[in-house]
Amino acid sequence: MKKIVRIIDQINEYMGIITGLTIFILLVLATWGVFSRYVLRRPSHIALEISGYLMVAITFFGSGYILLKSKHVNVQVLTSRIRGKFKKIHDLSVNILLFLFVLLVIYEGFGFTILAYKEHYRSTSLLNFPMWIVYLSIPIGMIFLLLQIIRNIIVLLSGEES
Repeated sequence: MKKIVRIIDQINEYMGIITGLTIFILLVLATWGVFSRYVLRRPSHIALEISGYLMVAITFFGSGYILLKSKHVNVQVLTSRIRGKFKKIHDLSVNILLFLFVLLVIYEGFGFTILAYKEHYRSTSLLNFPMWIVYLSIPIGMIFLLLQIIRNIIVLLSGEES
């Protein structure tokens, strides 16, 4: 089990690196967009559109990494008061519910991606970008989140941290 936990952690560490690189690309594109608009007086619509798509990828590809680092937004008013056995039950319940929700998002995400591919959904901008590529980042990113949830459940059930 420890090996599985380490592998999942490593996968999401890599996704964190990929997400960081994507953020850097987004930064470069945003800088180019500002430069082209205010210095060259020729706004780059492509930079704006691609930046939006990168934001979607960053959001979903980084979700497993964020869970690995325990940096997801959470409400600690009640959870900070839970101790011992009840904390483990709470954490396990939350991870199981999250597991089910993420499975649903993966299923629906792939369904919507397939629909966009079959129906040739494209952006309405000059770029005319195939939208199935953008939509695909949702179920793929959720798979990495699902792996991290599975890892968390394994750790909670085994009672040992990796």
